[in-house]
Amino acid sequence: RSCVREGNGMNILVVNGSPKGKNSITLQTVLYWQILHPEHTFEFLHAGAQIRLLEKDFAPALEKLEKAELVGVRKKSWLTG
Repeated sequence: RSCVREGNGMNILVVNGSPKGKNSITLQTVLYWQILHPEHTFEFLHAGAQIRLLEKDFAPALEKLEKAELVGVRKKSWLTG
């Protein structure tokens, strides 16, 4: 069973936890997915880069979350050796 309604794509919200925001590898990967799947609508919330703004006013983020049918979250990961 497909999660996509016939003829319609999903509204996907990508919550990027990287402080690099638009320069993050996560975003570059999702932009590639966006090219591969034009039937879906992708929105982005750069939470890592905009954390101070979100602390002051979460309303724009909440609006995106309410509109989303799928939410993908990626936080910054640290490699330890």
